[in-house]
This record gives sequence, C-alpha cells and structure tokens, in this order.
Amino acid sequence: MHGSEELAIRLQAAVEAVVPAALEQVRTEAEALCPVDAGDLKASLQVRMEGEGTSGQVVADVPYAAYVELGTFRSAPQPFLYPAFALVRPKVPAMLKQLLTGG
Repeated sequence: MHGSEELAIRLQAAVEAVVPAALEQVRTEAEALCPVDAGDLKASLQVRMEGEGTSGQVVADVPYAAYVELGTFRSAPQPFLYPAFALVRPKVPAMLKQLLTGG
C-alpha cells in the first residue's frame, strides 16, 4: 500500500468518526440554546447521518422550528441551531488532527 493510499484510508476513517461526533456536539449545544415552551422543539432535536457517515445534519423535527429559528413578522427570531453550529464548527479541524496524529 502506498503512502497516499494509507493516508486516504486514515483520513476517511477520521472523517467517519468526527462527523457524527461533531453533529452530536451541535445537537447538544442546540438543546442548551433552544427556547422552551412545552419542550417539544427541544425534544425533537436529532442527528441524521447520510451517505457513508461522512455527512449529516442536526434537525429540529417539528413544523414550527424554522419560525422559532428565523422569526416571523409577529415574533422575533430565537436562533438555536445556527449558533450551535457556529460554536462547534471551529473545533472540527482539531478533532480531525487529534484522530490523525493521535495528539
């Protein structure tokens, strides 16, 4: 096996490990930031993985989630998903580096 093939395999494995972990961190942060009325919105937060585990999304699976996040003409936005993503995103390169280098 050539060095570039080994690196590609290691990188693929690292991405497959980091993506679900990062998305779970986003979900946890979104739960902490989520406004709570009856609690249905917060309880609906979930991670959905796609493909081979290298992509996914955090979703709020209630019909009114976008109205809370983005607001309406009657209510101000109460963002919780995007701020959660913004908190976790800068940590992803370090997570990958740790897996690839062991440090």
